[in-house]
Amino acid sequence: MVPWAVTYAAAMHARHRRGPDGRTAFERRRGKEFKVQLPPLGEQILFAAPAAGAATRWKKGVFIGLRDRSSECSTRERAPCDQCEA
Repeated sequence: MVPWAVTYAAAMHARHRRGPDGRTAFERRRGKEFKVQLPPLGEQILFAAPAAGAATRWKKGVFIGLRDRSSECSTRERAPCDQCEA
């Protein structure tokens, strides 16, 4: 969990800490505010797992952060990591 905590802390710093110009690093890079509400690190969440056909299968996972390039939430089950959109 520690490696994800470091990455999560850096992502939150870039999205919420305001600089001298009053903007966050995320705002300077993307040109807009980060408005997605995220669960706390390590929280158990439901996520939409990729399923065959039109059916959506919801699974339980642990929130371990988000991907910097796409802002997808990363979850962890007992299997390898999966991603879901925030």
